[in-house]
Amino acid sequence: MTRLFGVTHARRYVLFRDGNTASSGVILMAENGRDTVLQAEWAEAARKDRVRALFEAADLAVLPGAVSVKFEATAEQPHVSFVSMIAPSPDWFSGVSSVALQEGEVWRDSITVQLWGWDAGSDNGETHDSENAEVQPRQSVRLLTAPQFLGEEGLKGMRRLRPIDFAGSPTLTE
Repeated sequence: MTRLFGVTHARRYVLFRDGNTASSGVILMAENGRDTVLQAEWAEAARKDRVRALFEAADLAVLPGAVSVKFEATAEQPHVSFVSMIAPSPDWFSGVSSVALQEGEVWRDSITVQLWGWDAGSDNGETHDSENAEVQPRQSVRLLTAPQFLGEEGLKGMRRLRPIDFAGSPTLTE
């Protein structure tokens, strides 16, 4: 996976959702790792007070590996979402959308998140090295079910994001 791009946000903001059409920013990040349109989308959402803190983390140099990132969340923006391009791929990405950092009014101490492979719906490629085959109209975001993402017991997750530990990172403010 490539760099991870993320944001803390309000409950009503959605970065991506299974069955919905991906934003142009998510598509460009999934297709070629570019984040400029995604950053512009987040800037507009921040102007509307839906997004608070933007963050990014470097590529994983080795697998398995670890990256660390700090971000700020507030009671008004208590969710976190992030995406990362699966490279090489036609338009695949991994990430999470709208993970609640609170249970009710209480901040969680830690969270473990399963990462899945997602198809952004903009390219018909079925393998990592497929030629570009743009889809018009765009399809919806969906879990990757290509053979390489299936195991004996069904869909295989990409990675498990070990506990997001809130003791040192992120900074939580109310």
